[in-house]
Amino acid sequence: MFKGGIFMKKIAVIGAGSWGTALAVMLEQDGHDVTMWARNEKAVEDMKKTRENKQYLPGVILGENIDVTCDAEKAIQSKEIIISAVPSRAVRETMTKFADLFQKEAIIVNVAKGLEKDSLLRLSQVIKQCVPHCHPCVLSGPSHAEEVGRCIPTACVIATEENDIAKMIQKEFMNPNFRLYTNSDVIGVEIGAALKNIIVPYGVIHAGDNGEIQSIDEKPKLSYFINTGMYVIDPDIIELIPDDTIFHMTDLVEEVMKKGGRVGMYPISENSFLDMGEFEE
Repeated sequence: MFKGGIFMKKIAVIGAGSWGTALAVMLEQDGHDVTMWARNEKAVEDMKKTRENKQYLPGVILGENIDVTCDAEKAIQSKEIIISAVPSRAVRETMTKFADLFQKEAIIVNVAKGLEKDSLLRLSQVIKQCVPHCHPCVLSGPSHAEEVGRCIPTACVIATEENDIAKMIQKEFMNPNFRLYTNSDVIGVEIGAALKNIIVPYGVIHAGDNGEIQSIDEKPKLSYFINTGMYVIDPDIIELIPDDTIFHMTDLVEEVMKKGGRVGMYPISENSFLDMGEFEE
């Protein structure tokens, strides 16, 4: 088993969605002591029994050293690193509710994408407001939870202005299949992550997983598509982005996929919009 760090770390994962589960699996395989918190008691019991998160990451086995629990105090207290894997809309509520459980100087790694709806704050700013005695940082990148959970090679970035923390997270998280780059541009990483599911180059005809361009227009346009299928942003005619687009796009994609629908990029032509696809109940 590959040991990601020199010393085994105690790591909590708050949120048992696909991304939280994939990171818990990866970090346990790296040799860390991992506790994953979920609010749904039935889901926790199912995961303990089957050692699989069948709802969000089917087919990926939870290692025997991953402790799954509904007890937030058990999950968070005394942990050196906490991964916040709750949806963007739940970050403030979750951080406020659990603030007293975080040990002083703990590192909170946020993996959600988006901006807070009413305040327009970046999520690391929200976390810092709620848990001022901790160090928030951001893990982001063109990644897929199902690939990380299955040890398919993936590259991401860890963003924080504190270089020593970035280096420590890089050392503890990296393994032969998961490469992590450090970056001090927290604003750029968070804004890029929030916008990546909204604005895409007009010239792209089809893109594969992790942003691999499979084919593009011979003469890429300078316009951009908003992938709600509603608006086009042109360099000369800037349309207002409709309310909530930035904040809820990732949530929309998650809901569509949970319902068994498809989400992706489809062939486009001039004056057409990017189709988000359909889903079936």
